[in-house]
Amino acid sequence: MHQALEDEDTYSRLYCGIALWVSRLTNARTREEVHAQADEILQEAVMQAFVKLDMYDLARPAVNWLLGFAINIIRQTRQRKSREAARIGDTSFDLGELNDWLHGEGADELLGLVNQPEQEVLQLAIVEEFSGRELGARLGITEGAARVRLLRAIRQLRRAYSQLP
Repeated sequence: MHQALEDEDTYSRLYCGIALWVSRLTNARTREEVHAQADEILQEAVMQAFVKLDMYDLARPAVNWLLGFAINIIRQTRQRKSREAARIGDTSFDLGELNDWLHGEGADELLGLVNQPEQEVLQLAIVEEFSGRELGARLGITEGAARVRLLRAIRQLRRAYSQLP
């Protein structure tokens, strides 16, 4: 792998491939942003590749192997940012404020903005502080399904809250 990356043309192909994927899959708008992200992703891809070097197949081109790491890093970053954006939302209260409200005097009024199933999920997850696993067990569903249900309940509550006068 080391010898394959010593060739400047090979390195250039790898870097250009990463930059192409960065421009397609991220919100980088300028050339500088694309190159900055590509630099970071290339470094991370090489670090991950060295950790898994014993799995490298010498018959495969190193460029393709490293590009695979880079694409996975980009996708994971996108997914993480998407989950963060879903948690943060775009209305006037955040989860900390939601937590305060659901523990305060206005809890019934706030929960009244959503349907009964969402009320139950919010009550268990935020007021009673159930973990994803506990929430899933209580609702008779998987942990992943419980987390999805919680995110949907939070979104519904945010939408209803944002429509209040």
